[in-house]
Amino acid sequence: MKTLNFNSDKDLEDFISSQPSYPYFKEKIFINYLNCRSSILKLKLLNLIIQNKCSNVAVIITYDEYLNSFSSTIFNDITFIFEVREKATYSTLLDINTRNLNHSDKAPETEKLSTLISKHTKNKLAYKFILNHDNINQFTSMISIATTNPNIKEIIIEPQNVDIIPYAQQIKDKFYNLQAYQEIKIPIYFSPYLELAEQWESRTQNPYRGPRYVDIDFSNFCTHNCVFCGLYNDDAKKNLLTKNISKEKIKELYKGQIATESFHRIINEIPFQLDYINVGGAGEPTAHPNFFEFISELRLRNYNINIFSHFSYMTPERIETLSQLGGAHPMSLHFILNISAGTGETYNKIRPNQSPEVFDKIINLLKLATQIRQQSGRGIFFTYMSVTNLLNYHEIPLMVYRALEIGAHEVWIKPIEVHGIETLNYLIGETHQLSYLINLKLGLYFADYLSVKVMHRHVIELNLAKYNDKLDAHFKITSFNSYIKKSIIMFPELAQYFTNALDNKTTQRKIETHREDFNIDADFSDNVQNAGIPLKLYDKVPCNIGREYIRFGVNGEVWPCCISKYPISHNGSNGILTNWHSSKLAHFRKVTENLPNSKLHRTDPDWAFCQQCSHTEINQKNFSETI
Repeated sequence: MKTLNFNSDKDLEDFISSQPSYPYFKEKIFINYLNCRSSILKLKLLNLIIQNKCSNVAVIITYDEYLNSFSSTIFNDITFIFEVREKATYSTLLDINTRNLNHSDKAPETEKLSTLISKHTKNKLAYKFILNHDNINQFTSMISIATTNPNIKEIIIEPQNVDIIPYAQQIKDKFYNLQAYQEIKIPIYFSPYLELAEQWESRTQNPYRGPRYVDIDFSNFCTHNCVFCGLYNDDAKKNLLTKNISKEKIKELYKGQIATESFHRIINEIPFQLDYINVGGAGEPTAHPNFFEFISELRLRNYNINIFSHFSYMTPERIETLSQLGGAHPMSLHFILNISAGTGETYNKIRPNQSPEVFDKIINLLKLATQIRQQSGRGIFFTYMSVTNLLNYHEIPLMVYRALEIGAHEVWIKPIEVHGIETLNYLIGETHQLSYLINLKLGLYFADYLSVKVMHRHVIELNLAKYNDKLDAHFKITSFNSYIKKSIIMFPELAQYFTNALDNKTTQRKIETHREDFNIDADFSDNVQNAGIPLKLYDKVPCNIGREYIRFGVNGEVWPCCISKYPISHNGSNGILTNWHSSKLAHFRKVTENLPNSKLHRTDPDWAFCQQCSHTEINQKNFSETI
């Protein structure tokens, strides 16, 4: 999200005169020009943004200015924000002009303003409440009045000069009272520019914010048979045939794709404060016949997009088309590439029905996409992902290099998720655990050496820290420098970066690697791939994902969590709001927020999926918890 703050008419005029280019506007834009006086310049800026096809804009504006200059014009997908500061000496008064706060007696009453605005606008409006010691007790009435105006589409809360812990509890209680007495179905959220915005959201258990992350499954169709896939793994397909499911239902499952009308219903209810949209499915999202149409529509609304893809269905022509939709920010149009190999040989082992040549093709296509992005300043960004398992963990160092080679934004060494008994054979067992940890440590070393960012790095570091004594004991027996040499010999691609490094003191770290396995007693009691982090975390803090995230499946399923096996609804076509405020999602929130007390993540098989949680980083941040 871009923030444009203009402190004077000259600042605004200079910006307009600079004729900012199309790529500049390919993100959400939050504009604050209250300190500018010229309505003509402000209107010019809005027209410039519209001409550049930027359709997700929020503007802070005064009521008089809006009524006199903007209300007669329809600005699609532009949200006009009015700041509200209730005064203890007035009954529901709105201070429109934030530059003249001492004259709130000149402001009309909120109820009158709501009626007036309803008559004079077809645009999308929002209130921004500035909460402080003086008006906290009027919070409920402020929200209630704002929601009576059908043109008010969002409410933003910004606490000022108050302590988070006592006041968060007060707001939490007031949210509870609102839920009990009034049905509210518009987003209410804390200002994203607030320093502790996420902690305010978590501690107040805000039920109205709407999701920060939305997953939309495009397609279940795929021609790959990845060994770790719960749908297309060869054994998974065989087991599906043994169940009491008709062949027609199985075909329907494999060919499933989201309906166009369902897609539009979902995206039309996405709130402004959304961080990004994840595009995926049980299959390959680029296989959807309307893939480019859908992505184009999301980008025209300036949403940041993550696309989970194996990328093998792409062509140079498709890459050219997609690159035109990307922005300059890495999250604007971002592929998370499920390649899970560093060589064509291993790629074939992971996907038995795909040849090593497919791996080479993908690498070349990714290089082309990076070349286009570097030339134009915008385009497609990547994360090179490995679903790390028994067949590929030895190539972790090489996958770090591949991320650098293709110009990826980062590398993700992701632990395998157990989707069923079919994937158990590919878990990294006790015999291989020490070798796996050594390769993890080596992967971090090469990432630092090559300046490659590691996604969810803290999980890897916690893994290594847990077994640090065992690793140190092994390193005393084996020369770590010799293992670095062996790894470079094993992967000649790395040698170009280590011409003088083999004898350099910078390599004198406790980093070692070996392709063979180490059969020593390492005493690995927990899942070595996540170090028991979810279990420890949810012993201490609630899981807040039910207030952050929602996922829509291709056939209408709605999930509250990306790894939950139990949908809360089969009415995804109803869109976001109906499902977000459903009783089943409310129940899910109640259970996950009580995990520290109930310990269901440790004791109840129905909640065992929490042990594979991929949201630990979010919850640690939300509650300032350290594991």
